[in-house]
Amino acid sequence: MLTLKQVNIICARILKEREEKIREEYDRILANKLNGKYETKNFETKSIFRLFRAIRRFRSIYSRSTYTKIFRITIFL
Repeated sequence: MLTLKQVNIICARILKEREEKIREEYDRILANKLNGKYETKNFETKSIFRLFRAIRRFRSIYSRSTYTKIFRITIFL
């Protein structure tokens, strides 16, 4: 037969172990969610920079072809 003190000790130990497991699981889930947010943010940032680079390239190509056309027109006049 167990005394009340022994039952309290056993329960306290079980609660402590369970709390540690829950804390580890919570930390793991939180780390995964934060990592997912970072990856999403990083992907969005990279996508925006790629878009800006593409726009700059397009403007650069477009402006060169426009200047070339203007230059050719001026030469023939």
